[in-house]
Amino acid sequence: MIEIVNKKDCSGCTACFSSCTKGCITMQADEEGFLYPHVNKQICVDCHLCEKKCPVLNPFVQRKPIACYAAQNKDEQVRLTSSSGGVFTVLATEVLENGGVVCGVEFDKDEMTHHICIQSKEDLKKLVGSKYVQSRLEAVFREIKSYVQAGRWVLFTGTPCQVAGINRYLGRLANADNYISVELCCHGAPSPLIWKKYLGEIGANGSNIKKLSFRSKQNGWKNYSLDIQADSFQLCEGKEQNIYMRGFLKNLYCRPICSECKARGFATGSDISIGDFWGLPKFYPEEDDNKGKSLILVLSDKGNRFYQGVKNSLNVFEIKYEEVLAGNTNYLKSSSFHTKRFVFWQYITAGKSVRYSVTRCLRIPLRLKIKTYIKKICKK
Repeated sequence: MIEIVNKKDCSGCTACFSSCTKGCITMQADEEGFLYPHVNKQICVDCHLCEKKCPVLNPFVQRKPIACYAAQNKDEQVRLTSSSGGVFTVLATEVLENGGVVCGVEFDKDEMTHHICIQSKEDLKKLVGSKYVQSRLEAVFREIKSYVQAGRWVLFTGTPCQVAGINRYLGRLANADNYISVELCCHGAPSPLIWKKYLGEIGANGSNIKKLSFRSKQNGWKNYSLDIQADSFQLCEGKEQNIYMRGFLKNLYCRPICSECKARGFATGSDISIGDFWGLPKFYPEEDDNKGKSLILVLSDKGNRFYQGVKNSLNVFEIKYEEVLAGNTNYLKSSSFHTKRFVFWQYITAGKSVRYSVTRCLRIPLRLKIKTYIKKICKK
């Protein structure tokens, strides 16, 4: 049976939960708000199916992309309202227009995140845009399996660990021509508990929020902002200013396994990977209008066939793998935890606010400020 001894060995992908035929596994939140499997030993029959489906115990082989592309949606409005270049919309639209199902992440009524399956283009707006909170998968793996078995075309998108989880769960079905898995370039999975706490501290809740975007382009693609518009207030702060984004990007409250991610190097069984082409300004400055450029990394023959079918909806050009890695190190390297991650959680456990806890942990000591200032003076 699945037994989590070290939390760095569990991504919360739900492959074990979804595969259990006896219903003896439940996903329960720990003190940091992350979900982990718990086994009811009185019901468990020791079939070991949960262990066989675990992508950590049975990892995929690391790979290199077959081909790499820089791309953007030809529809400028779609591009501007997307986190990057609007590629996901093209991929999802292709599946939906052919009677398929798309699975991705939406905000629920409380502005928490979970995976859902949609079957109409009208619902696509629910899934568009980056959401920097680990999503709940619940029973969506089983739902996708039923669609694939029924012959429906299915597109699943998620973080690399989530893609590895569903592909291990599906087994041979993951190779079906009517199933496409798309992994997202991932920095890490932030705590749902901290996101919920942050929303409460700024006076926001699901009932009064009209718009929520983690990647608003009001100040451009590269200096994206967290934009929250509610009945009683508006907040639009750049990633370097917003307290939640600062803590996330500095790795104060990502899931423990994120510091030793087992799905790096495309070890997921996915067909395609998409993300931001952060190397664009360095390698192709003439293409950089600061409105967003996506990466499309083709990882399988099936993924290549799918890409060939949608490329005419994109402005796209081929790039080198080395150019991808130069601006997207997270494809191969996990983000190291901040040295004060433990201290951060001590503050939170003691009842301190997210703002206080992040500010204290990321505060630059006076001696370092002086040292940095002296270096600047000397350079002049």
